[in-house]
Amino acid sequence: MRRRSLANLRRKAAQRPPGYLQAALDAAEEVNEREGWYTLSDEAFMELRKRFSTPVVSSPANVEAQKSSWIDAIKRVAEGASGTVKVALGIDATPADLLAARHAICQACELYTPCLRGTLRCCGALLTGTADGVSTGCGCIVGIDKGDHVAPSGKLMLARKKCPRSRW
Repeated sequence: MRRRSLANLRRKAAQRPPGYLQAALDAAEEVNEREGWYTLSDEAFMELRKRFSTPVVSSPANVEAQKSSWIDAIKRVAEGASGTVKVALGIDATPADLLAARHAICQACELYTPCLRGTLRCCGALLTGTADGVSTGCGCIVGIDKGDHVAPSGKLMLARKKCPRSRW
């Protein structure tokens, strides 16, 4: 269960099919209009994404954008793989107290998104960091579902890495 921004929800609703805003609010566990947030379970979030996703129409410009997106994704995978090796070797490791603080910040962020069938948590959409074609995060893996808890992972574990929103 995570808090999400009502302002972001309303922006996304303008890009989604009719009924998205009301469906999201109906699925919310709690809505706080005064403070501008709502809570939504990961399962409800994934169901909304599945129900209201809109297909992308191919055009020459869109095909070029997709190629560029794939190249960026491959670069991100390579960077993530090198980061995984560094973590395994203890190179540039984030101290435990800083790692816990970073993870808490990410968990409270509206971009902290279930990805890869809910087994991981990412900063925005996996690899691209986009949602509805709008750049929102870095697309990095920042958590792994361990069943009884979500453990920090990926970018959080490398001391020199930064949050795309400068939150840590």
